[in-house]
Amino acid sequence: FKPQAILYEGPGVAGYVSTWHDACEEVRELTLAYDQVFAGLKNDRELVMFLGGKAKQYKLDNPKTSWADIQRNIEQRILQDTLSNYAKIRSNYPRTEIANAIIHMVLGTPGHRAAADKIIDDLIEKGTAVDGVTGEKGLSGYGTIGPTSIANLLAQFDIIDPRWMETVLRKHPRLHECYRFHVDTWCLNHYYPTCGDAGSFGSRVDNYAGVTFLRLEDRLPTIFAGGPLAPSMYTFMYRMHKLTGDPAFAQIVYLANGRSVEGLPHDLFVKEPESIQKEIAAVVEREGATPKLGSVNKQEWHLAILRSGRGDHARAVWLDYDSSGGHRHQDGLNLGLYAYGLDLMPDFGYPPVQFGGWGSPRAVWYTSTAAHNTVVVDGKNQLVDNGRTILWGDGQTFRAIKAAEPGAYKIPVYERTVASIDIPDRDFYAVDVFRVRGGKDHAKFLGSHFSTITTQGLDLQPGAEYGHGSQLRNMRIDAKADPGWSVDFKVEDLHKYLSKPADIHLRHTDLTADAQAGVAEAWVVAGLYDSKEEQWVPRIMTRRTS
Repeated sequence: FKPQAILYEGPGVAGYVSTWHDACEEVRELTLAYDQVFAGLKNDRELVMFLGGKAKQYKLDNPKTSWADIQRNIEQRILQDTLSNYAKIRSNYPRTEIANAIIHMVLGTPGHRAAADKIIDDLIEKGTAVDGVTGEKGLSGYGTIGPTSIANLLAQFDIIDPRWMETVLRKHPRLHECYRFHVDTWCLNHYYPTCGDAGSFGSRVDNYAGVTFLRLEDRLPTIFAGGPLAPSMYTFMYRMHKLTGDPAFAQIVYLANGRSVEGLPHDLFVKEPESIQKEIAAVVEREGATPKLGSVNKQEWHLAILRSGRGDHARAVWLDYDSSGGHRHQDGLNLGLYAYGLDLMPDFGYPPVQFGGWGSPRAVWYTSTAAHNTVVVDGKNQLVDNGRTILWGDGQTFRAIKAAEPGAYKIPVYERTVASIDIPDRDFYAVDVFRVRGGKDHAKFLGSHFSTITTQGLDLQPGAEYGHGSQLRNMRIDAKADPGWSVDFKVEDLHKYLSKPADIHLRHTDLTADAQAGVAEAWVVAGLYDSKEEQWVPRIMTRRTS
């Protein structure tokens, strides 16, 4: 692949017939297929005659006149060659490690089994090191590769040895956190905070993202790690419930099955599915259909979620307080809000590489600091940095987080305090205090959903564009805005997520003194990287310079 192919916009890189990340999955699938048919092949004389004839016809080095010749050809030229050439299948963690572990297990000698055990132990330790997950950003995208991959691996071995998962959980207790992580960070049963490369502007994620649930009729050979003989994730999450006693895992199975126990666990290897159905139904009867979640602060992953309200009035205010990790954006102290069924302060999501590749202005814009609901210092993007929690409070009607990340700009103060306050019974407001000291230009940006805006208390005049690579247009400025000015975003449900039309507004009241206010339009795409539906959405700026 490397000398012959084109990858994205440039020359090919390491791989076999396909590029490295595809080759990683292909060699794993070839290994499993070889293992599945091995017992039948070793006594297949017609196969030996056929391959031996081809070897003679094409004058191959390996004559293939016996099963031993064919076995050696497969195990040395494919399996062992892969183990010896890590770069050819180097993929997103831990996909390469899983492929190598499966190769070792299939080769099956004591030395290979020991190597597989070490790989599995190491990848679980690393894969659960950051609040139970890998720390990869893209919460509903790249951030799921670790837990979904480990789940498939654990479930594969659980079919072989039903005691294996219990042993592994005792050895690696953080596996419980691993599969709680995407329970705790799922907001309103429809959203994951869009930190890093994941999702699209204002879009929902309607399923638990820690594993990939597929029914038997949906498990096609072409589905990544989900063919007809792949382990059932319904069974895996049920097993996690049984081994940990955590009812959330049983509730997730129920939700993933369309709020039903019918047909569970969609698994060819389960002999008595009815008993699993009864147990899941009993948990739902006792605990309710959805996990009971409060506010959470994942301090290693650097994400806080302030939750309140119930049902149609559930809401979640979230703060992402780092600018590090794989597939990161430069988004330290980025603020988000879900309420009334919608994402009212969306992150832009996965970069729109369809507009010229990863280095194009539109793709770079999505990852930039100015594209997030945070403060830009001196027009620059943030450095790679981790923040820390200074204050955390989760009460009955008042919840708060304060986090600091001065290393994002190497300045004395860069910190944000956010509080969510309930107004009984169904409404709420948030207080947001952003403190910055250092640099000469502080520009705080904030945007809402697809919307139109009206302003109050501002005398807006055409102004200079913000620049610095931002994709903003039609900037209007009030150079001496009095504290107390406000902007009302009238939200448009462009994706038609709501069951009926609703009059939803987000109101921002700004109390910053000695600052200018700006209103502009920001470029976004109404979809993922398969869409070219361009939109311009309102965006506001509070700016102080010296």
